[in-house]
Parts: sequence; C-alpha cells; structure tokens
Amino acid sequence: MITLTSNDPEPPSGSIVRDSMGRRWTRFEDEPRSWIQLDNDDDTESWIKVAGNYGPVRVLKMGDDQ
Repeated sequence: MITLTSNDPEPPSGSIVRDSMGRRWTRFEDEPRSWIQLDNDDDTESWIKVAGNYGPVRVLKMGDDQ
C-alpha cells in the first residue's frame, strides 16, 4: 500500500485514501478543496489538509488520470 504526505503529488480524481484517524476520503475533481470524506459528504478539504494535518494517508484506490 502506498503512503503519502502533503509533500507528495495529489492522486488523480477518483482516488480513495485513508487518513491516520481511519477516515476515508475521495478526490472528486481536479480543483482545490476537492477531497470529500466518504462517511460525511458535508466535509470537503484540500490535499494539504487531508494528507498534511490528517496524514500521512494510505492509498486504498488510485483513480484514473484523465
């Protein structure tokens, strides 16, 4: 399994990661604040926040780079 921090490039849209607290996030588009928590769709964050403040993160699914 791949582990990433906020210093690493963002995975592509459609990726799913798990943060250090066990929450799962998915990237839904290629824009800032495009990470949404799977169990709480009201919570959107940037890559810096997800992988930096809540990370490191583990990649559960790598999305498609289109």
